[in-house]
Amino acid sequence: MNKTIQKYFFIMLVAYLLPSIALA
Repeated sequence: MNKTIQKYFFIMLVAYLLPSIALA
């Protein structure tokens, strides 16, 4: 996997998980 894709994947993952953590 190339660095740019990896970076965006990580950002999307964080953006997806953060609300779940905040609501928990």
